[in-house]
Amino acid sequence: ALADDGVRLLLCWVVPAFIGLCLIGGKQMHYLVPLLPAVALLAARGLAAVPEVPSRRGQAGIVGILGFIGLVLTLAPHADPAWIEFLQVHNREASPHVWASLIPWWCGPAVLLTAAWAWWLPLTDTVARSAGTAAACVGLALALHLGVGPVMRPAYDAQPISAAIAGWRSAGFTVAKVTPYAGEFEFAGRLSEPLTVISRETIADFATKHPHGRVLLTFSERRPPPVGLGAPLWTRPWRGVMLGAWDTATIAGQAPR
Repeated sequence: ALADDGVRLLLCWVVPAFIGLCLIGGKQMHYLVPLLPAVALLAARGLAAVPEVPSRRGQAGIVGILGFIGLVLTLAPHADPAWIEFLQVHNREASPHVWASLIPWWCGPAVLLTAAWAWWLPLTDTVARSAGTAAACVGLALALHLGVGPVMRPAYDAQPISAAIAGWRSAGFTVAKVTPYAGEFEFAGRLSEPLTVISRETIADFATKHPHGRVLLTFSERRPPPVGLGAPLWTRPWRGVMLGAWDTATIAGQAPR
């Protein structure tokens, strides 16, 4: 295969970019999208080289992956949150212990049925095998979007929070976000100016200087809000933790720690 100029070109497209992304700490899953056309062409080249002999072994890989995902989705709603919390270490975005119990019961069995269908589907030639694999992947995507998507989506939707911030700004409130903050709410809220970024240690100072303001702070059971803040105006799930908003008038002059 490496003797084929087209294969070598596609490998030069995929391999260096994939290795480079693996070395970058701030990578995101969607960064791989520009590599998908090359991967699809490589897959087509590989399928073209498969002998036209019916065999279940060609489906073993995709069926194994589907079966594993289906098993995880089936067991996750019944797992002890403390047992799967180790998956959150250094990965606050995943937070499986927060949303795993909310996965609907049918999601895992649906993926398992897709895996079984892909395995037992009559495969007479390469085209049929490819169609079965593609259909199984579509089934997996639908199960994840319809089952897991609604469970995770509220914690990743910046629109309601951004709208609240924009409303406070319009009412004359000075809004600050306690670190960490990477500008998640400014575009969604169409804010003309960035939020003020403060640390936990400077919440009291900010509240004293801006008694007509709001402080946004993420917290969790592991890292609760600083002592002295009082009750938040509202809370909302945000990327595996909770995001709370506090009125600076209620905390001015106090010393959170």
